[in-house]
Amino acid sequence: MSVYEIVDSTNAEARRRAEAGATHGAVIQAITQSAGRGRYRRPWVSEAGNLYCSVILRPDCPVAQAGQLSFVVALAGAAAIEDLSPGCSVRVKWPNDLLLGRSKIAGILLESSLDAAGRAAWVVAGIGVNLVSHPAGTVSPATDLAAAGAGEIGSLALLERYLERLAGLEAEWRATGFAALRLAWLDRAVGLGEVVTIRGAKDTRTGRFEDLDKEGGLVLRREDGATETVTAGDVFFGDSPCS
Repeated sequence: MSVYEIVDSTNAEARRRAEAGATHGAVIQAITQSAGRGRYRRPWVSEAGNLYCSVILRPDCPVAQAGQLSFVVALAGAAAIEDLSPGCSVRVKWPNDLLLGRSKIAGILLESSLDAAGRAAWVVAGIGVNLVSHPAGTVSPATDLAAAGAGEIGSLALLERYLERLAGLEAEWRATGFAALRLAWLDRAVGLGEVVTIRGAKDTRTGRFEDLDKEGGLVLRREDGATETVTAGDVFFGDSPCS
């Protein structure tokens, strides 16, 4: 494991190392990030005291299947937090957030590269967990574990437990596939059965969050009764794209 006082982003450093041949399971942690980011290159506020880390994975699978690792990471993060704060109930929001109630406490960013055969040469799985602080003025509510009354959890203690959980769940995914993990994720899912709005890069959809398909797509039932599977976008609860 490599620990930095400051780095541009743990995902960026992990990508550099993956390209240079770093092995499966290599870990990058930073106390702070100067250019932390989330999905769609959104800035990620990276104050000291929270957890920022990325793990290099080499799953040797089609790149579409490698996207399921986002759910593996989410389950590992949720379980690790609950291990260290037993009274805490961590939920998951499609496709890659952890929530307390309906406030975000962690985000996940997966990045990958293809080999010559079109398979995932490597996957960088980044996670940022709000332990002692969280950004203000976000579009969707955010909080941190301390503010939510979950107790004091150190970043190193959480990282160690998270890596243990991640190793176990990733091994399970390799051995048995996505089916059991899909059910475990649905047990924690926020908004399941509710009307949600999904804002994508080019359009916005509203419907009832009905299921997670066998590949990890969100199954949305529209007002006309038809269903469609959404593979990317930001989920907002209710029929407003700003809540």
